[in-house]
Amino acid sequence: MMAIGIVSCSSDDNNKSYQENQQEYIKKMFEGMKGTYSGYLIMPDNSSAPVKFTIDNMANVNIASFPMDRILYEVYGSEYLAVKMSSNAVSYSCPIDSVGFTGNYMSFVSKNDLSTGTIKFSYTKDGEFFNGYALVTVKGLYNSMQKIINVNFIVTDLTINQKDFTSEVCPINHNFEATKQD
Repeated sequence: MMAIGIVSCSSDDNNKSYQENQQEYIKKMFEGMKGTYSGYLIMPDNSSAPVKFTIDNMANVNIASFPMDRILYEVYGSEYLAVKMSSNAVSYSCPIDSVGFTGNYMSFVSKNDLSTGTIKFSYTKDGEFFNGYALVTVKGLYNSMQKIINVNFIVTDLTINQKDFTSEVCPINHNFEATKQD
């Protein structure tokens, strides 16, 4: 005679509860990621420059003063120091498009299209006026325990005075670690 028994250690109700708890945890982590961050970006001359950005309540990544030095360095080399920006701040804002989750980490990527992910800028160099735009994608990895983000503002498309520099210089990475301020 043979006997077969099937034993279940959890019910569908427990699985549903686990999924709901995990969804709630992910939601809380995403909400906790929102705020103001600051860090230091290494510039082409090996100095470090402070960079501050926010992830706002609408899940937009905002930077009031985008660091243009690396972009200009890729175009002009060491002559980038002769560039005079037309305004003190080049702002950037783009919505977060997707997130991933594992353990205490949340990764994110911004929306990557010309209507939301571009910075527009203008400057003079050697008495000549230039204007252009850069398409920027933001990728980040948020550590919810330490309240830090490893972030990379990546220039994926660059046009200056209607000349496309994309194949010559892109991608241009602006990778640094930033700590939550609030």
